[in-house]
Amino acid sequence: MQKLKPIVILDNDDSNIRYLTTFQSAWEFFHKNVAELGFIRRNEPPDRDIGHKKNARRMLATANLGIVKQAKTIFDWKPPNGNGPKRGFIWCKEHNLMLVWDLMLLKWRMINLNDYIIYSYTPAYKVQDRNNFIKFYKAEIAKWGKTRKLSFGDKVY
Repeated sequence: MQKLKPIVILDNDDSNIRYLTTFQSAWEFFHKNVAELGFIRRNEPPDRDIGHKKNARRMLATANLGIVKQAKTIFDWKPPNGNGPKRGFIWCKEHNLMLVWDLMLLKWRMINLNDYIIYSYTPAYKVQDRNNFIKFYKAEIAKWGKTRKLSFGDKVY
C-alpha cells in the first residue's frame, strides 16, 4: 500500500500531526478534527467570476459526524445519498480517498489523500472542543455570504 505524504503547515505546531502516514491515521485525524486544507481538484469547475486558482481548492472540513450532527441546523447536514455505487470505508481505502463534510459549501466532498496540505486544524473530538468550534462558526463563518465562502475556497496558499 502506498504511503501518504501530506504536507503539514501548522498554526498550532503539534508534532502529533506528523503521524499521517497511513489511510487509517488520516481517517482518525479527520474524524477527530476540523481541518483547513488545500488540494488539487480532479475536475476543474465551470468558469465563474470568483477565483483564479481553478485547479486548486481550499476547504474547511471534517469527517467528525458528532460536530456536524450536534449543530445539524447550522451545518445543514445530510447523510450521503444512496445513489450510485456504495462508497464505504473499504472503497475509500482502496482509492485513497477521504469522505468529509465541507463546512463552507455544506456538502460531502472526497479528498485525494495522495495530494493535500493541512494548513491548520482544531480538535473536535471532545464535547467542549466541538462546542467551542460551533460557537466560533456561528459568530464568524455562518454570517459569510456565498461569495465570501467561494472566495475562501479559491484562495490557496
